[in-house]
Amino acid sequence: MKSKEWQNEYSAQDLLVQLQEGDEEALNLFIQIYQQKIFRLAYAFFGDREEALDVVQETFMRVYEKISHFQKTENVQSWLLKIARNICIDRYRHQTSKKRRPEFPFGERNMAEMANDGSLEKQEELQPLIARALEELTPRQRLVVILKHMNGSKFEEIAQVLGIAEGTVKSLHFKALRNLRRILKPVLGRIT
Repeated sequence: MKSKEWQNEYSAQDLLVQLQEGDEEALNLFIQIYQQKIFRLAYAFFGDREEALDVVQETFMRVYEKISHFQKTENVQSWLLKIARNICIDRYRHQTSKKRRPEFPFGERNMAEMANDGSLEKQEELQPLIARALEELTPRQRLVVILKHMNGSKFEEIAQVLGIAEGTVKSLHFKALRNLRRILKPVLGRIT
């Protein structure tokens, strides 16, 4: 059963009900549908492919362990991203306690948008600068930026994932962008 067929046949909640009943095909399909979103979140958070893959694997292991706690009234994607977010935060705290700082690179598409120019040279110059700028944001601001611009989540979805009000998400997003502009302003003037 392919993911497009799944969208016509089942809702995400139906799939989780099948998971609760121990259906391995449902688990495989669930992983196939959601692994990219979790990978993008984790990769944006750490900037490391292996770390991101570990987060994906750990997320689905937790889903399998905690499937009985899922409430049918919850949004499946929000529930799943909360689990992934918590794993990322735990790993980040563990890394920072060892004085190891992760990077937060943006993909080429987003780099081009931020530079208002698609040239590869500018993208290559900007990527490490944006990664360092993201490190200067608060963890919540960083998560909002990652979820909004890397995962393409809406403010409402981000609010559900973070467990905060939508207005707070918008405020965090505004402050994060303002801080990124402030941090990058001296550098962007040199590049453009």
